[in-house]
Amino acid sequence: MTHKDHKRQYNFLTDKNPFLVRKKNPLLDCTVKVMKTVTNENRRINIKNRYRSFDYTYFCIPIILKRIREDAKHVSFYYAKGYYYRSKKDVTTLSEWKMVRCSEYLDVSNFFIHTCILMDEMCKLAMLFLENNEPRSFSKHKKSLMTNENFSDKYYSGFVVKKTNWYESELKDIRDDLVVHTQPLDWTDSAVGDELISVSKVSRYPHTLVAETNKLVDKYSTKLDFQIERNYYSSLSWLTNNKNRLSTDDQSRLEMIKKKSGQILPSIDQVSKQVFEYISFISNHFKNR
Repeated sequence: MTHKDHKRQYNFLTDKNPFLVRKKNPLLDCTVKVMKTVTNENRRINIKNRYRSFDYTYFCIPIILKRIREDAKHVSFYYAKGYYYRSKKDVTTLSEWKMVRCSEYLDVSNFFIHTCILMDEMCKLAMLFLENNEPRSFSKHKKSLMTNENFSDKYYSGFVVKKTNWYESELKDIRDDLVVHTQPLDWTDSAVGDELISVSKVSRYPHTLVAETNKLVDKYSTKLDFQIERNYYSSLSWLTNNKNRLSTDDQSRLEMIKKKSGQILPSIDQVSKQVFEYISFISNHFKNR
């Protein structure tokens, strides 16, 4: 694999990522405005403490994103130099490779975990602005808004219910696999573009999927010059990279295998933008309210 091939997950981590561009906490101004109208001392303390918690979590995200960017350089370097393949025979190189991948694993995992925490912190702060009880989590907050027809701020509830449909599939489910269900987060070594194949849904791949994958490899190995070590994820990656050269039926079979193996990790840039859209909405809504 070349350096050019291994630009995968970092294609979607760009200089335009809002958490890397924006230096100032976007909820500072609206928090200051709300605090000026609050006369109850206990409420002032609660808002101040919740804002401080949000502030710390918010500034964790750009740190994590910068670490992911550094991980990208290290992983790409190892692939470009062929270290991944040498590590099969060289114990020292294998140890270095594992350190690089562990760092990548920790930082990508941290992004999904802390971004989910950030969503929880935001909705709790928003509810304090509205003099409501703090929800336990964004997920429970959203569910309560979907069933509460008498909620005082219709504009706010409408945004949360209609504009955050991405939250469950692109953030919460992955966080739950990591923390709640203790399933490991991983991805195929040579997935390209935005297709990082997460196996967080399945801790051990079923033998039936291995058999299905081997059948596809056997069918196309000669025609497409299969020259990599045969194992489940290497084979799956090879088929993914050559999917446009498979028949229509076999492309469908490949998608079925990938779906059962796990899921496609969402773009980190895209998740960041969607989270930031919620932050910006809260900021503008409460500054102009």
